[in-house]
Amino acid sequence: MDDTEEKIREVSIYTLNWFVQYWINKKKCEKCRLLAFDTTFKNWCALDNRTNDCLMEHFKTRQEAIDWLNNEIEKAD
Repeated sequence: MDDTEEKIREVSIYTLNWFVQYWINKKKCEKCRLLAFDTTFKNWCALDNRTNDCLMEHFKTRQEAIDWLNNEIEKAD
């Protein structure tokens, strides 16, 4: 990873939800990659805002979420 690339930050699901709500209202947030475990749905949520598009996907495993954030896999529906 080069020095300009945002590191993946593991946060609470509440922080991730706050970020999404803030993005919806402001349409511009810090560039970042976030990872959180959703205890309600028992899955991992990954959020990629490097392009200010606030892309979010859900995964069964933490490693799948990290791989998606690192552009190593595409999310399959």
